[in-house]
Amino acid sequence: MGYGLLGFALPTLVMLLSIPVLIAGLGKDGFGIFTLAASVGGSFGFLDLGFSAATTKYVAADLSRQRFESANSILYTSLAFYGALAALIVFVVWIGAPVFVKLFSIPIALSDQATAAFRIAAFQFGFFLLVGVFISLFKAIHRFDAATSINTFIAIVSYGGAALAVKMHMVGIVGATLIGMLANAIALIVAYAVSLRIYRTRTINAGSARPSLSSLRRMFSFSATLTIHSLAAVFFAQFQRLIIGYLLGPASVAIYQVAYAAVSKIHALVNAATEVIFPIVSASGHDSTTQALYLRTISVSALTAILLLLPLGIFAGPIVELWIGREVAVSAAPVLQILTIAFFFITISSGPYHILNGMGRPIVSVLYSAGNVCIYMVTLFAFSLGGISLTNVAWTFAISNVISGLIFQLLAMRLIMRL
Repeated sequence: MGYGLLGFALPTLVMLLSIPVLIAGLGKDGFGIFTLAASVGGSFGFLDLGFSAATTKYVAADLSRQRFESANSILYTSLAFYGALAALIVFVVWIGAPVFVKLFSIPIALSDQATAAFRIAAFQFGFFLLVGVFISLFKAIHRFDAATSINTFIAIVSYGGAALAVKMHMVGIVGATLIGMLANAIALIVAYAVSLRIYRTRTINAGSARPSLSSLRRMFSFSATLTIHSLAAVFFAQFQRLIIGYLLGPASVAIYQVAYAAVSKIHALVNAATEVIFPIVSASGHDSTTQALYLRTISVSALTAILLLLPLGIFAGPIVELWIGREVAVSAAPVLQILTIAFFFITISSGPYHILNGMGRPIVSVLYSAGNVCIYMVTLFAFSLGGISLTNVAWTFAISNVISGLIFQLLAMRLIMRL
């Protein structure tokens, strides 16, 4: 848990310091393009099919039973799958980059930079997918220090490195995006080297395991139901920005990202503290210890969310003005206040989500995610009848998460507390 919190604190601090620098150096349109570039590649994350969670689950289970050959086959199959997915993303985004520029109404003066940024970001996300396989391995063997270090490096260099280079007038939109890509490429090399060292020190024999259809089917048996959850996660993390970019332009994406980034870190804090539950429950199963863990987790999560989100919502205006400046605060503060409502329910769902997946009951998370997206789309359509604004998008997000979050909590409590 301590490593998870450390992995939250450092990247959050760097991000909070970097965003004002990036907006000042790139402008609202430029920062919006920088954000959209990451979202275009990241929007293909729905093709993840839940394999990252399956990798953690089955590697943890196999290693606990000394089934090294099986664990390695899962790992190699995951690498092969994500390698193919990364190649597909790079190909599609490279070809489609000029279309994205027109789709998001990028100013003509920035169109060439935007095209290049979209293409570079596709490589960045491809590297990130492969890094994720090793992160899953580290979590499976309870090496959260390694997972945290890799993720922290990516976050700090991607945002902090870009902000520093922009501040020194060394790069623009393209250069800032390129720094993020290089951070992920370096992280991939380091993660691979660390995994080899861990295998040697633990005397785990890699054996002759290779990617296999049987491992793929085994992973898919667990991850198939998580595909919808992956789609929903990508929808809110990436597609939502693309929708805003299409409807309102890149400057609005920058404003929404400021509000979203600030409030989403509360959820990231709780998720970082609770994600250790997943491999633990995967290895031990469902018992009274799991129930006690659930009760403790939900209580602490709710208390943390209230203590952090409440003042953030009440003092949103002064906080954003101090952080970014008055011009941005006028537009971002109202959005931030609305998003605090949504993130209360998202935050308290982290613990139950990890517990249910560890119990092999991901269907509950899937129903939660699918319902969330459906409610969001219906609500957004209703708002669109009177005209779309950033506050309408924020209220859409809040309404969908309140309704789906309440239902999810009731189902999770019923399943976890039942022996």
